[in-house]
Amino acid sequence: MHDAQHTDGYVNNTCIQSASNLTAYAFRYCDPKNVNNITNIGTIHGNKIYNPDGKATVQCGTSPSEKDPKATGKLLTLAEFEASGADPGEMVAVTPADDVIIGWAKKLLQPLSATHYKE
Repeated sequence: MHDAQHTDGYVNNTCIQSASNLTAYAFRYCDPKNVNNITNIGTIHGNKIYNPDGKATVQCGTSPSEKDPKATGKLLTLAEFEASGADPGEMVAVTPADDVIIGWAKKLLQPLSATHYKE
């Protein structure tokens, strides 16, 4: 459990998922009745998620199972998650072509090669 002043964060990242129907985030201590509780989910915003179908889901709490049949977790769409006030500015889209992704990597890594690998 975290407190609001010392919480985890996942901000301004790009996530490329290899398949559809993968959960973008899973928060064990997320409360479906109070989704935007920063002490339970941390700080999340401005991320980009790409996958084959351009859809994202968030697991809020644990789902009922044989081990824990009384669990109250819920699988939310990204729109439902954001509507709670959590995760502002998240973007989800269909995975771009490989050459686009490689271009992103080159753009990200070129400043490193220019400063760290001078001959």
